[in-house]
Amino acid sequence: MARMVITANRLRDGAVVWRSAAGNWSPNITTAAIHATGEQLTAGLAAALADEKSGRVIGVHEVEIETRGGQILPTRLRERVRADGPTVSFA
Repeated sequence: MARMVITANRLRDGAVVWRSAAGNWSPNITTAAIHATGEQLTAGLAAALADEKSGRVIGVHEVEIETRGGQILPTRLRERVRADGPTVSFA
C-alpha cells in the first residue's frame, strides 16, 4: 500500500487541515500522521469521519504521499496546492 495522510477542511473557516497521530487537525502537513498499512488508514479515516459527523471538519479524504528529505509531499498536484497554498502570487 502507498503511504497516505488524511486531510479535510475545517468547517468554521474552510482552511485545509491535516490529521495528526494524536487526532488533532493542523493546517501544517508536517504534523500529519502517515498511514503505511490499510489497517492504519481504515482506523484513521474512521476517526476523521467521526470528526466530520461532529462538525469539526468537512470533506475528509486520504492523500497519497511520498517523503523527500524528511518532508511530506502529496503525489498529486491538487493536493500539493492544498498543502502549500496558491501557485501564483499577487503583487
